[in-house]
Amino acid sequence: MRLLHLSMMLAGTALLAACGKGAPPPAPPRPVLTQIVDAQAGEVPITYSGAVQARFEQTLSFRVGGKLVRRSVDAGQRVKAGTELARLDPQDNALNVQAAQAQIAQVEANLILARNELDRARSLFERNFISKSVVDQREAQVNAAEAQLKSARAQAAISGNQAGYTVLRADQNSVVSAVLAEAGQVVAAGQAVMKLARDGDREVAISLPEGGVDAVRKSGVAAVTFWALPGRTLKGHVREISPVADPATRTWAARIALDGPLDGIDLGMTATVSFPQGGVAGRQVPLAAIFQKGQQAAVWVVDANKRVHLLPVTVSLYAETTATISSGLQGGERIVVAGVHKLTEGEQVSVLDAQVPRFGAGTR
Repeated sequence: MRLLHLSMMLAGTALLAACGKGAPPPAPPRPVLTQIVDAQAGEVPITYSGAVQARFEQTLSFRVGGKLVRRSVDAGQRVKAGTELARLDPQDNALNVQAAQAQIAQVEANLILARNELDRARSLFERNFISKSVVDQREAQVNAAEAQLKSARAQAAISGNQAGYTVLRADQNSVVSAVLAEAGQVVAAGQAVMKLARDGDREVAISLPEGGVDAVRKSGVAAVTFWALPGRTLKGHVREISPVADPATRTWAARIALDGPLDGIDLGMTATVSFPQGGVAGRQVPLAAIFQKGQQAAVWVVDANKRVHLLPVTVSLYAETTATISSGLQGGERIVVAGVHKLTEGEQVSVLDAQVPRFGAGTR
């Protein structure tokens, strides 16, 4: 009986202790980064990112093989026409030249002997000491020796040219864009040793998705800006679009020629190419604001009571940092632009304004 009474007292004490803790406080509203959608829908230009390249690029190689004994320039260095770029070991080619000269001397001696033999044969034939066939043989020997001399001289000229091919020179004012071989390396004839970007025209290389090829081709003109040169814009035009897609990326390579002064435009600079005439109508929002629910794109809209609701939208263009919405937004809505995958329908939130440009230029 005492044990039962003691158990009831302990249970009552535990119940009173539990009631004393009270219910846990409610979780505070989740802070979310938001942005107000522009009331006016406009035409968003199609933009692509790319890099500045030279209009003409050359991959240089030696016309003969050998051991590379000297590299005279470095990547990024400017060179003038005729500047020595690299040099091969000339020893083997010098020996070939000596052998060719020796061959000429031997053939010339044979030719002198053949002509002397012909003169003696003609003298003996005039005195009827030998037949006409012997004279004909001597004439044939002279003709053969003369042909051998021409061949030996041609071979010597080839050997001389090959000796000159051991020095690689620039044929245009250019910039060394890449060095592909180092001193001490044995290179074969035709093996790429260096790349040069010719001075002069500059253009931006971009890659187009399948849906953007026709729009860019129809637009033709573009506005080009540079990350390293804020505030500077150059006009450009579509010079070339590849007729086939790259098998790895499934994109079409395009070249945008730059029109205007090129001072300060260096090779490799990052550029953004915009095509206003090929733009897409709609409202531009940050790409992080798009919530994909199955096959339907949507955005989280914050109402007057600071609760979020999922609103289906139609995205007409995805870019690198932005998305263009063609329908679903009326303008003026406050949407969530970060952490959209952590929200639930009707959730109470704490609103924070995004400290980013409302409609920055997106790039593909």
